[in-house]
Amino acid sequence: MASEQTAVSGVPWVKALLNGVVATVIGFILYMIPGLVVGIQMGVALGPQLQDSAEVSRQINQAVTGMYRSSTILWIAYAVIVAALVFWRARVVAKKAGANGVLSGVLVGAVPAVITILFALFGSWGIRSILDAAAFLVVGGLAGKKKGL
Repeated sequence: MASEQTAVSGVPWVKALLNGVVATVIGFILYMIPGLVVGIQMGVALGPQLQDSAEVSRQINQAVTGMYRSSTILWIAYAVIVAALVFWRARVVAKKAGANGVLSGVLVGAVPAVITILFALFGSWGIRSILDAAAFLVVGGLAGKKKGL
């Protein structure tokens, strides 16, 4: 019964998925830093001028939302950062997986790919989401290869 548990033995499934979560969370935190900086700067500048915290909050919200909605550079930076983190974590997991390194790498990349698709389903679906999800899976798989990269 234990030998029939999985078709592919030796793949650290839980570790691969947790490493995918770690890569996604770190990437998202780094992605949000510019918004935090803009929000703090605007709060410091507008706070004494307006004296109305609701109005300051509304203006910060509009500025940060507009910044993330219209900036291609932030989207590219997010994709590159998460892909680099997926590569790093997939490489670590693949070293311990033995012959199943590619599968382990793809599992690490699957977490940010699925999260990207879920966000796209509830937001705006587009070619960016498809490219991001595919890139995370490919990078994870490439990181799991023994030779080549």
